[in-house]
Amino acid sequence: MDTAVYIILGLILVTVILLAIIIFMLYGKVKKSADSSSVDSKIDSMQKIFGDEFSRIRTENANSGKAVREEMRQSLDAMSQKIDTQSKNTVEMLINIRDKNTENADRQNKVLEGSIAKMQESNEKKLEELRAKVD
Repeated sequence: MDTAVYIILGLILVTVILLAIIIFMLYGKVKKSADSSSVDSKIDSMQKIFGDEFSRIRTENANSGKAVREEMRQSLDAMSQKIDTQSKNTVEMLINIRDKNTENADRQNKVLEGSIAKMQESNEKKLEELRAKVD
């Protein structure tokens, strides 16, 4: 992006320098020429040349600006798509982790329930044995 701007500025600078040289050359010829109609025609032709050149420069600048904006838009679109994809992947990963954690918690609950049930049965048997010994 910066390179294109520098190239355009360089072209503009070269164009201005060339135009200045042409003006000085014509100005020197105008001094030598006493014919005012010839001077007027040269001035008119220079105005046309300058007008055309400046018009071309404006068009190049407009096209360059448009190209830079389009490139920036494409870059932003690509970045937006990458961010969307990463966000979706992250959400899917979090959902998978949550589901695995839920499954693990359910398994642990079942194991604990089974262990507690066995412990209760064992305690009840021991309690009855103790009651039988006491009686």
